[in-house]
Amino acid sequence: MKYLYLDNFRGFFDAVIPIADVTFLVGENSTGKTSVLRMLELLSSFHFWFTQSFETEAVKFGHFKDIVSVHSEDRSYFTIGMIEDIKKKGNEHTSHGFLMTFKEKSGLPSLSQYTFSNGNKVHSIKIASKNLIFYLNAEIAGSNFPDFL
Repeated sequence: MKYLYLDNFRGFFDAVIPIADVTFLVGENSTGKTSVLRMLELLSSFHFWFTQSFETEAVKFGHFKDIVSVHSEDRSYFTIGMIEDIKKKGNEHTSHGFLMTFKEKSGLPSLSQYTFSNGNKVHSIKIASKNLIFYLNAEIAGSNFPDFL
């Protein structure tokens, strides 16, 4: 099973959306169905992974202010991510996934932190201006990341 994670992204706050081989998105108009589909398409795009651009031929999310939730008290960031293969063994769980946090830079989303899980360890790269700060091999239990990562 795969899960899409959206936080402070359009109308989504700390949302974990299960994605199966067949997934139905059902809801009233303006509840985020198209945003979820566009995000899945964007994350499967070769272009996104090399540019972190939220504009492709098929997907056009717009500027940072168009992407971050208008209902949030903190409109300085949004986070997207994917996870798959959550396996539980007793009190432990392992997962493989990533989180990407974006902040505004010149009106556009700019990657500020990339975090990924490789089993029961979390690896994170924080990008602050021109400096890269590496945090490697953090235990999941002691992290500030969402429970599913």
